[in-house]
Amino acid sequence: MASAAMGDASFSSSASDCANGTKKKKNRFKRGKNCAAFDCNNTCYVVIDGKEVLSKITMFSVPKKVLKDPKLINRWCTLIKRRHNCDGFRMNTNTVICEKHFREADVARKSNHGLTLQKPRLKEGAEPVLHEWNKPKPRRASPKKRASPKKRCIVQTTQARKDMESTLNETSPSTMEAAMEPTPATQMCETSIETPTVSEQTNLSPVSVQTRSTFVSVGTQTSVDEAPVHMSDHDYTFGINDSHCIESLNEYISMLEAKLQNCTQECRKLKKIVQDLSDEVTEFERKSFSIFSLKDDDAAVRFYTGMPNFTSFMALFEYLEPKAMKLQYWRGTGNGSNNKAYQRPGRRKPGPIRKCNLLDEFFLVMVRLKVGLFTKDLAIRFGISESTVSRVFTTWINFLSHEIPLLFPTPSQARVRHFMPPQFKYPTTRIILDCTEIFVQVPSAMKAQSETWSNYKHHNTWKVLVGVSPNGQVTFVSELWGGRVTDKKLL
Repeated sequence: MASAAMGDASFSSSASDCANGTKKKKNRFKRGKNCAAFDCNNTCYVVIDGKEVLSKITMFSVPKKVLKDPKLINRWCTLIKRRHNCDGFRMNTNTVICEKHFREADVARKSNHGLTLQKPRLKEGAEPVLHEWNKPKPRRASPKKRASPKKRCIVQTTQARKDMESTLNETSPSTMEAAMEPTPATQMCETSIETPTVSEQTNLSPVSVQTRSTFVSVGTQTSVDEAPVHMSDHDYTFGINDSHCIESLNEYISMLEAKLQNCTQECRKLKKIVQDLSDEVTEFERKSFSIFSLKDDDAAVRFYTGMPNFTSFMALFEYLEPKAMKLQYWRGTGNGSNNKAYQRPGRRKPGPIRKCNLLDEFFLVMVRLKVGLFTKDLAIRFGISESTVSRVFTTWINFLSHEIPLLFPTPSQARVRHFMPPQFKYPTTRIILDCTEIFVQVPSAMKAQSETWSNYKHHNTWKVLVGVSPNGQVTFVSELWGGRVTDKKLL
């Protein structure tokens, strides 16, 4: 009953307050929509002096085009450092982002007719890319440069120094022993030298020197060309005829001479070792199978590569080298790609340096083409595996098939007639065609054996059509055919 009475009383008091219009209200302010960007506290309303006032910051809703595309939603969430459908955040039509996160060029504040819009809008393609974490940091001020130290001009007055040393040498031992007694004068620790000014350099300049043994005043006549004397305040700057000191210096000199002799002998030994190693390297390079071991023998270069000499071989390699540095090596049918990153300008191949450099690879290919050595033989000669030999050879053959024809274009008829030998009896001839055959190993497949068998050579061969100009230059080479095909078929 008491609680019911108290409830009725409270209800009656509340009712009376409502009737009188004196109901108390809590002082709450509406903040409106907040900016969805991370670490941004901008809102639609701000409280100034206890009153709600619209903020001057414009809020933009997320464009409908973005809300329709999940990829764009994820991109916008990434830009504002939020996660869609995670941690209570979901990007929808109620999500707003303040103008502080958009570039000024992405905000349209005027219409197409030049009128100021009441509410700015976002342009097509605008994104919230401006945030506190990606603002450029101010550059640190460079440290101030220190002033360079002033250069001291120290010039000794030769005449004054000679007079002073002679005076010190003439001092008797008894006088020096008396001077060693502690007196106010001998307790001074620095050398006082009175130096004349430029106007007084022609006058007599007294020089006072305080040492541990005695105090000597020396007068000297200085000329205009001589500068003031700056003496040190230590006694070891004066010439001291001390036999013990001389013996110590002689011992030190003897020790240095002994060290110098040992270092000289060690240097000779090291030079001998370096010379021996250099001779071994030279001998190894001479015995190794490379183009440099054949450079002085034109007959050997012609035998192994088909080039007339070492200079011609290097000229052809220097033409191919810039493009060969970006080669993508063959790794089987269908494994090639034309968009490797290292094939772009200014990039280099990743990974360790290849054991066989480009020059050795080119030499390997030319040797296999000219001499026809087996892959096992080439692998032993160049110190690589057989699979590497096969991969290098296939890569370079495809590469040369694209680059070599550019060096030998088919000459025009006018050019052929211009270089026509006078001994040639057919002036209207432009090219001489003939077929030739190249021996190959016996294929393992029976069909390939039958297609490459040549009844003329009685061997498995490749047949190729070759065109030669009247002056003897090879100007045309056809694709390879099996040795079974007839010359008429090639023509």
